[in-house]
Amino acid sequence: MNITESWGDLFYVGLNGIEVFDKYGKVIPIKINGSKMQVTAEPRDMNSIPGHGSDHRTLDKLFDGVNSTTDDKHMWLVPYNSD
Repeated sequence: MNITESWGDLFYVGLNGIEVFDKYGKVIPIKINGSKMQVTAEPRDMNSIPGHGSDHRTLDKLFDGVNSTTDDKHMWLVPYNSD
C-alpha cells in the first residue's frame, strides 16, 4: 500500500488501524516482528527519524485490534512528503 495523500496535514500522515480479511470474512492475523515479518514501512515510524526515539505511534499499532479510536496510543505516524 502506498499512501499518496494526507487529510490536510502538510508534514505527517498516520493511520489508526488496518485489517486484512480472508475470503470468508475472517481477520488474517498480521505479524510485524520476528523472522516471518509480513509488514514493513519506510520509514517504519517516527522513531526511525533522527531526533525522535520514544514516540509510541509505531507500526505495530496498525495491527493491535483497536481501529476505531482517537487515542494516539493506538496509532501509527510518519513524516509525509508529497514528492
